[in-house]
Amino acid sequence: ARLEIRRGYREKSGPQKTGSLSEASPHQIARCPPKPAADQSHLQTEVEIAMTDSRSLTELAKDIWQAGVDAVSSERLVGAAIQQDSDRLTVCGHEFDAKLLGRLVVVGTGKAGAGMAAAVEASIGDDVLARTVGFVNVPEDCVRPLKKIVLHGARPAGINEPVQAGVDGAARILGLVEGLAKNDLCLVLISGGGSALLPAPIDGVSLADKQTVTRLLMHGGATIN
Repeated sequence: ARLEIRRGYREKSGPQKTGSLSEASPHQIARCPPKPAADQSHLQTEVEIAMTDSRSLTELAKDIWQAGVDAVSSERLVGAAIQQDSDRLTVCGHEFDAKLLGRLVVVGTGKAGAGMAAAVEASIGDDVLARTVGFVNVPEDCVRPLKKIVLHGARPAGINEPVQAGVDGAARILGLVEGLAKNDLCLVLISGGGSALLPAPIDGVSLADKQTVTRLLMHGGATIN
């Protein structure tokens, strides 16, 4: 998943700040150094712990798997990247004066879009939330009501190809971005699945053309790359 920041999108000149979620993620993997082969004392400790845990190995394995899933939850990662402290809004290390912001415009696409959008709403203060608008294309089975950001079903669940609903959603997203004002802040939420969820065919290329090419690539064994 990737979160991008766009400030003053319509301005032709001047630098734009862009932050990536990977830069702001606080999670690190810690690995303990291996113990010497001759030292077997730790094995007894591990066996004793396993014997005192009443859960089965299957339950323990499920707990380990769930802990890994929770660690990379889109809501958790985006929530760690966005904080608001009084009038200071911080996004991926970039600080903004909340009092000077116009609107917070949130757009995006992807299978993790619902969790990412929900985390944005949960991480900002009521003052900024009141000025927030947003539209994010997600699979239909990910749609749920949020306070300010619209989650739009851009394709049926399990159908990994562009459909008209995705084209309609892409047009709504482009409209929001084109309407940005100087003091607006735009957050772009991107996760996997954008090729099917955010179709915007150029002039001379129809949606049917894109669908045909997508099907030919999938049935021909093309990889994600």
